[in-house]
Amino acid sequence: MAGVLAVGQACAAGFLQPNVSPSAASMGGAFVARADDATAAVINPAGFAWQGTGSWMLGQIVDYRQNSLREPGVGVHPNRGAEPNSGFFYLGRMLGAHAWGFSFGYLPLFDLRARWPTLGAGEARWTAELVSLALIHAPSSRWAWALSLDGWRSKVELVHGGAALAARHWAAGGSVALLWRPRPDLSFGMQYRRTPRLKLSAGAQRASVKLPDILRVGASGWNGERLRWAVDLEWQRWSQLHDLSIRPASPRPLRLKDTWSVMAGVAYAFRMGAEYRFGYAYEPAASPSDWDPLVPDQPGHRLSIGIGGRALTLDWDFAFTYGWYPKRGVTGSYPGTLRDRRIAFVMSLGKAF
Repeated sequence: MAGVLAVGQACAAGFLQPNVSPSAASMGGAFVARADDATAAVINPAGFAWQGTGSWMLGQIVDYRQNSLREPGVGVHPNRGAEPNSGFFYLGRMLGAHAWGFSFGYLPLFDLRARWPTLGAGEARWTAELVSLALIHAPSSRWAWALSLDGWRSKVELVHGGAALAARHWAAGGSVALLWRPRPDLSFGMQYRRTPRLKLSAGAQRASVKLPDILRVGASGWNGERLRWAVDLEWQRWSQLHDLSIRPASPRPLRLKDTWSVMAGVAYAFRMGAEYRFGYAYEPAASPSDWDPLVPDQPGHRLSIGIGGRALTLDWDFAFTYGWYPKRGVTGSYPGTLRDRRIAFVMSLGKAF
């Protein structure tokens, strides 16, 4: 989920997609208090209140991952769950006197890929795509709020314990977001996303999974005219994901814990409309050391760099992220040393109007 579900990524490390756009990814993912481009459609739509009439963004995420388990006395078991590439689209517009507006966002926010052919631990392929439509209101020039209705399209394939399930499901959730700007050079943001329970079935096989709720808070500001900074904290409620059981035949309990992620970044404007960006994020593990191979999760770090500018009236952005995860000793039915490395390229085109 690269999001259980993260498009080729791991944040709560193998679940939630941290790279929602190049402008956000290149500053470590810190964005909830910036919300200064169309990425706000999925991270704090209230930011559109300060973007003029509106903006749109279209982009691509290309992910690579090397994940394996070294089992003592046996050798290395590779995870062959290939990480998918994904696209995203964001749009926001303020109406009339810019007091009211709306936004639309699409992103595969969760994606899980686990296939251990030499370990015999089962398989999991699970994607949850987010479609978000938000209402935005700015009561004053200093603060704004947004409420969103989220649609979740989930596609899952599970194989374990002699049972198999392949199903699709639509569910609804929502979010609330705030942005406060006490000064033109300082802002604070918050977003809470309530996720749904996914109920999947195929014939006599059933699965029920609650996606994690997500709370994000942050601050952002400018130091002079060229340097800006942003810091976010994100809470992910992974304890809601109790199991990956295929009922009634094959139980698969999990013991995941809630996590706090830290994201920070800086951007330097080297000329009008163009800037360099740098970021860092710490990604904790949701799974205990007594792990389940269907959730190949471990704590680690993510570094990012990026650049953005304008050409022929279009805004372009590019980001590169590298995630390294220190070797982790794991126990349980599949003991050994878990290893993980991930890289991602994120690119986009957009326009303010």
